[in-house]
Amino acid sequence: MGLGKEREKFALCFTTDLKDSGHWCRICNYNNIEVAKALARTRDGECLSSEYFDNKSPLQWKCVKGHIWTANLNKIKDYNQWCPTCDGRNPTIFDMKILAQKNNGECLSDQYYDAHTKLLWRCKNFHIWEAPPLTILRGSWCQYCAGTAKLDIEIANQIALSRQGQCLSSSLSSIKHSDTWCPYCASMAKHTLDDAKQIALTRGGRCLSTEYKNNKSPLLWICKNRHKWYAKFDNIVNKCSWCPYCSIPDFLKIPEHSMGLQLDIPYYHYGFAIEVQGEQHDKYIEFFHRGNLNNFIRQQERNQFKKELCEENCINLKYVWYYKDPHIVIPEYLRELGLIE
Repeated sequence: MGLGKEREKFALCFTTDLKDSGHWCRICNYNNIEVAKALARTRDGECLSSEYFDNKSPLQWKCVKGHIWTANLNKIKDYNQWCPTCDGRNPTIFDMKILAQKNNGECLSDQYYDAHTKLLWRCKNFHIWEAPPLTILRGSWCQYCAGTAKLDIEIANQIALSRQGQCLSSSLSSIKHSDTWCPYCASMAKHTLDDAKQIALTRGGRCLSTEYKNNKSPLLWICKNRHKWYAKFDNIVNKCSWCPYCSIPDFLKIPEHSMGLQLDIPYYHYGFAIEVQGEQHDKYIEFFHRGNLNNFIRQQERNQFKKELCEENCINLKYVWYYKDPHIVIPEYLRELGLIE
C-alpha cells in the first residue's frame, strides 16, 4: 500500500468519534446488514430489515419469543441491548388498548413495536388516525375532535380524489372530521320519521318516536328483544349501532338485572375482564351515592353478582382499586394470565 493510502486510512481512523462516541477505526469497525443478521442469530433471533444505512438508523428485530421491535445496530452491538419486551422495558399492545379505552376509544393495531412507531387509533366519534404511543401516553388524543388537525386545500383535494370526486371549495371540516361524503349518494340529504321507522324494521325492531327533528336529535327505539333505548338517527344509520343491551353477553343478564350488568374493560375472547373500582365501590360516599346508603348497598350487590357470574362462566375478573397504580397492576395481571411475558 502506498504512503498516500496509508495516510488516508490513518485520517479515517482519527476522527471525533474516538473522543465523543468511543468508536475506533471505521474500516476495522465496518458494519452492514449481514453483520446485523449474524448478531441477531447469536441471540436466537432475527434482523428483519433488508437495508443498512449506518449504526444510528433503526433496524427491525425479532426475538426467539416472536416479539418485534426497532432499534439501531449501535444499541444491539455496542450496548448489548436486546428484546425490550423480554426485559420488561416495553409496553404491550394490551397496554395500548387499555390506554385507548381510557380515552373512550380503541387501538386498532394488533402489534406494538416501540414508543415511536405509529399505531392506528379510533376515537368515540369514529375518527381514525395514526400516532406513536409516546404521543398518546403524553396525553394527546384525537386531533379532529380537538380541532387541532392540520387542514389545508391539498388535504381537501387528496380526500376528494380518494373518493373519486373533486373539492371545489376551501373548507373541508365536515368531510374530514365527520367522515361524510356525498349526501345524495348516501341518501342523507333529508330524512323523515318514515326513514327512521324503515331502518328499524330492517333490524327487526321499531322506532317508537312520533316526531323527527334532525339526525342529531334522539329517537326512541325498541329491538326484537323488547329493549328500549334512545339514540340519534345518525348513530343508527351511519355508524351501524343498534341495541346496546343485546350487545351485552347473555351470562350478565339475570332476573335482577334483565338489561345486563356491564364490565369496565371486557376481553371475553381472552377469558378475562377488568373492573376499575373507585373509592365509591369501597365505602359509602354521600356525593356518589346521592345521600342514600341503599345506593351503596345496591352497588355492592351488583359487584357481587358480577364476580359470581364471571366465576361461573370462566371469566377471570380482576380489580384495579383506586389506591393502586393501574400501569403496574394491569401488566401484573396480564403476566399472571400468561398473555404477556
